[in-house]
Amino acid sequence: MSRNLKTQYAYAKWLAGDGVTVAAQTLATTSIIPIGSIIKGVTLRAAVAAASAGSATVAVTVGGITASSAIAVAKLDTAGWVVNESGVEDVANVTTTNAAIGVTVGTAAFTGSTSDIDIIVEYVLVD
Repeated sequence: MSRNLKTQYAYAKWLAGDGVTVAAQTLATTSIIPIGSIIKGVTLRAAVAAASAGSATVAVTVGGITASSAIAVAKLDTAGWVVNESGVEDVANVTTTNAAIGVTVGTAAFTGSTSDIDIIVEYVLVD
């Protein structure tokens, strides 16, 4: 039996209006990826410099799993900065639901007008 791997990409945009407090945030512009997808990587790009009154972190979630580490605001505090993380290759990186891409803010809130971040999730589907 032959199986094909198909690398695909999903996109989301995190705007300050979607929420910047310490909690899970629902994004207005987001994508859903299929259940059973293997997350290969997550890229965040600060379209506008991100800022926090404290040491805020952001983790990307999708498909019922956390797809990135808790990324420090310091890695996104300049417009145009990019953070790229490879996925951990184990069962914890396989989606279990059809939940859309979202973010979870930790430690401290982001400053209200500065959370304009592009999110790209790379994933693999097995046929």
